[in-house]
Formats: sequence, C-alpha cells, structure tokens
Amino acid sequence: MVRAMPFDRDAPSVDGGGDARDAGGLGGRVVRPHEVFVYGTLRPGLSNWHVAERVDAVPVREAWAEGLELFDLDPEGYPAVVPGRRRVRGCILRVRELGPLDDLEDVHAPLPRYERRRWRVDGRDVWIYLYLLHDRLRRIGARRVAGGDWARIAARRRG
Repeated sequence: MVRAMPFDRDAPSVDGGGDARDAGGLGGRVVRPHEVFVYGTLRPGLSNWHVAERVDAVPVREAWAEGLELFDLDPEGYPAVVPGRRRVRGCILRVRELGPLDDLEDVHAPLPRYERRRWRVDGRDVWIYLYLLHDRLRRIGARRVAGGDWARIAARRRG
C-alpha cells in the first residue's frame, strides 16, 4: 500500500505498483522522471544539451506548445519564452532531476531570469521555463521569432 504524501513540485514522482525495479532503494516503488519542454539551448544538439545529458535527458518527442511568445535575445545568444498567443516548437525531454536545469536558468537567483512552471504540451503536463525579465524584451536585440522555432536561429548562428 502506498501512503499519500504531500506534493513536492521538485521531487520526482513515485509510484507503487507492479514494476519490479527498485529506484534508489525506495522499497520497490518506481521513480518517474520529470518531463520538461525545452525550446532553446537545451534542445538535443544545441549549445547546452550537455547540461541536459548530465540529468540523463531522453528526448520524448518534438512538440509545439500553444499560448506562448518566443524571443531571440542578442547578444545573449539564447531564447526567451513568455505567455502569449502563438506557438513555440521544442522538445519534450524526460530527465532524472531538475536542479542542474534550474541552475542554468537562474531559477533560484536573487534576480531570477526564468521561472519553472507547469504547462500543457501535446496533452501532457510538463515543466517549462518562462522568462521573467520582461523589460529586456522591449530593448534592442530582443526579436520575436515569428515561426516559433529557435533552433533555426541557432543553426544560422553556427553557420
């Protein structure tokens, strides 16, 4: 029997059940990894993919997320997503933990650049990193990405 536990948004999901694998000594319960929608440098093959690999990232599928606006930030060289009226292309990753991704995105910094929130993508409830520095989006070098796919911009920069 599995006891009900308070929900910890940062902890992996734990199930009891018929799976015989013991995930980290949890008494036969299985730890389900987190799913994260990534739209920029964390996508497979892009500049921060190595960070995703450190948390055993596995691409689940390419996807489009609705209700967002995507910006390219120059000279920073990375994208920003905020709630909006368009759609953004990315990849759903399955990861073992979120800490290294949070660190990359400055989620816990005194002045965080991004916040991690739940978002519905392709019928799945996944994590997404939303940009918080909205003033930056009104300055020179912030350009809306009309097609919603930041990987195309990254490819042009690589030459």
